[in-house]
Amino acid sequence: MPILTPEGETDKHFSLYELDYVLLELCKWEKTDIILDVACGNGYYSDAIRSKVQKIYGTDLNIDLLYKAKKDFSMEVVTGNAQLLPFQSSIFTKVYCYRSFYQFPDLTHAAKEMIRVCKPEGTIVITYSNIRHPYYAVNQLLDKMISLLFGRRLLYADRRNSLSMSKLIRMFSDMGAKLETCYSCNISFFLIHRILIFNIISNAHMLKITRAARAFLKRPLCGIKPDPLAFDYVIVFKVCK
Repeated sequence: MPILTPEGETDKHFSLYELDYVLLELCKWEKTDIILDVACGNGYYSDAIRSKVQKIYGTDLNIDLLYKAKKDFSMEVVTGNAQLLPFQSSIFTKVYCYRSFYQFPDLTHAAKEMIRVCKPEGTIVITYSNIRHPYYAVNQLLDKMISLLFGRRLLYADRRNSLSMSKLIRMFSDMGAKLETCYSCNISFFLIHRILIFNIISNAHMLKITRAARAFLKRPLCGIKPDPLAFDYVIVFKVCK
């Protein structure tokens, strides 16, 4: 499966290029790994990783997506809530949650469960976004205003993070999972590319901007702490319980 689509192809969201590259190429998947994909969806990313590991399991609340993962990729899947994972403790060498962690109603319980099912010295990989980026501040404010005016959310401001990166890292650390590596993706000069459902800057232009920003600023993709100019992060924790 190709990691990056050909130059000029813009149907893939700009933010996914670096995120996918990190997850599929830079994360250290090993042939001895037994993996859990939390909120696996249709199994697309699990299938991409499967050839690199010994075994991979998926869990999700969406039965239709699990059926698709089982049908299309012959995945071993279990219906389950991220805040109460249907697995025994300390059985996976790696647990990952790709572009879904922010959706869980209780991040604390989700983190505890991911750490619980992971073996000591195992790793947890999650993707998260920069809550301090103006994109989120503007969209969350507008979403709240619409909620106040109409009594309900009419438009979905995507990726509503409830914790800053520092608080997220501290939360995992307090539970016994220490930050090992942070990949800072999508350097974007704090541009607001979208307001609710309306694109201000096209996907194709944002792709060019993030690539140019990475090259011009020479900001490293991999580091030991989050880059404040990044739009998204892939965070790797080492379980020390």
